[in-house]
Amino acid sequence: MRYKISPMVLAVVVAGTMAACGSARLPKFPESGVFRECDPREEVTAQRLQASELLSLTAPSVQLGEIYVKKPCEDEDSIGMIGRPGWSNGAEEAVSAYYEERLPSAGWRLAGQHSSGPVQAGQSGFDISRRCFENPGEPGVTLEVSFTYGVGGNVPRGVEQKPDFFLEFRFNREGVSCD
Repeated sequence: MRYKISPMVLAVVVAGTMAACGSARLPKFPESGVFRECDPREEVTAQRLQASELLSLTAPSVQLGEIYVKKPCEDEDSIGMIGRPGWSNGAEEAVSAYYEERLPSAGWRLAGQHSSGPVQAGQSGFDISRRCFENPGEPGVTLEVSFTYGVGGNVPRGVEQKPDFFLEFRFNREGVSCD
């Protein structure tokens, strides 16, 4: 006698077996903090950007924190981030104008602006206002001046008080842009 198994029953049995054996688990953050092997070109780019004088360009009323470095191989989205957190004391327009005025003389042009809009009372989440700069001499690298407000957002390791401002290079081996 031959038995006929419905596809639905087969799927449930296979999924249950995989879960029991550990095959259906979601990937975990690697303990090493590295998602893939670091590309030597990304290492060179990271070192060059970390040494950039632009990370010391400080707008009046801004207090900058220490430089943080996250290489593309250490990020689940493969985006390298090298920057400084800061505290703007609510002076977003003046701080943005400062960078928009000074970055072009270093070869960086404003290539995009974005604002997610304010967080409504009682909602969790955060508002991001971002100005993105590109430099033809640094293809595939962006320099962002961004402000975050509300609950949530990323806080670099070692920073105790949540910053509201970031000056940050972004890059990876494929190249990033302001689009």
